[in-house]
Amino acid sequence: MERPAEAEKTFLEGLQKADNYPDLLVALINFYKQQNRTEDEIKYIKILLELYPDNQLYQQEYSKYLE
Repeated sequence: MERPAEAEKTFLEGLQKADNYPDLLVALINFYKQQNRTEDEIKYIKILLELYPDNQLYQQEYSKYLE
C-alpha cells in the first residue's frame, strides 16, 4: 500500500470487470477505512448493501455505518 492511488485504481478496475464482486467491494471498503476516507467507505458500503440485501453478514457488519 505504498501507492494508494494505484491500489485504488486497481480495486475500481477490478470491480468494473468483475461486476461488483462482493469480495472486491469489501476489500475496497477496508482500503478506504485504512486510508481514513470515510465518505468513500460509506459510498461503497451503500453499494454493497444495495446489491446484496439478503446477506446477513454484510447487513450486520455494515448497516451501523448508515445510521
